Amino acid sequence: MAPPSLLISVNKSASISPVLLRGNAFAVNILPSGQEDLANRCAGAAKGEERFATHDWKMSKEGVPFLADCQASLVCQNDTNLDYGTHVIFVGRVLEVFGDGTRDPLIYLDGRYAQASA
Repeated sequence: MAPPSLLISVNKSASISPVLLRGNAFAVNILPSGQEDLANRCAGAAKGEERFATHDWKMSKEGVPFLADCQASLVCQNDTNLDYGTHVIFVGRVLEVFGDGTRDPLIYLDGRYAQASA
């Protein structure tokens, strides 16, 4: 795809929603298997900047925090958005990709964590 892009859907009530609506760049971190604690922190167990208090966070050249110890991190320029019901759909142009493709991703399916199977 040209340009490489990523679509995310964010609940309007999420604390990140107003930040993204200002057009700020963002990162999507694909956690590796075994990082359920961080997934739970970011899903609501920790608020605001508390989410960044643990693990190895880095800054991209665009000034976007991303998780260094990840299966993959994609830093995106926020190109456009679409208001849809309770969510806003954001389309980001991928600027940088970091990661370790040798690790299995953390999967959340049907309300629980699961393992990838070959």
